[in-house]
Amino acid sequence: MEWFHSQDVALCSGLKESYVKGDCTFPLLQFCLGDALKRAAKKTPDNVAVIYADSDVHVTFSELSHQVKMLAKGLLAQGVTKGDVILVSCGHGADFATLFYAIVSIGAVFLMPYMYEPQHISLKQIINKVNAKILIINERNTSLTEALKTIAPNMLVRSGS
Repeated sequence: MEWFHSQDVALCSGLKESYVKGDCTFPLLQFCLGDALKRAAKKTPDNVAVIYADSDVHVTFSELSHQVKMLAKGLLAQGVTKGDVILVSCGHGADFATLFYAIVSIGAVFLMPYMYEPQHISLKQIINKVNAKILIINERNTSLTEALKTIAPNMLVRSGS
């Protein structure tokens, strides 16, 4: 099997119906991640979908699906549409899966960059590179939130936990 290398990411060149074309022996799924969650919630609603070890929280497929629907509706109400970039700067806490699935289920792009510098410096550089519609941070420091509003006045900045 040939591999196409793009920066640090290796992609199979044989995926059909994707951006990379060629021969591949395994079929692509014909549905998105949001649809996969809906299917799992319908098929096995009481099975555990996510376990957050740090808080010992167990979330079933049914609970996760419901939480995702609620958050997705909120994102749509904020004007997020398919293809919009949502920049996420927070930990992998008890709401990470809900946030991820809500964003991708409406067709938005989930972008969670690796922060190797202080948060305000990295976010400024990333904001200047991508056209993010919303920035979601888990930061109670209002000075960072206010600084981000001056860096990108047209972007919706939401903060809280």
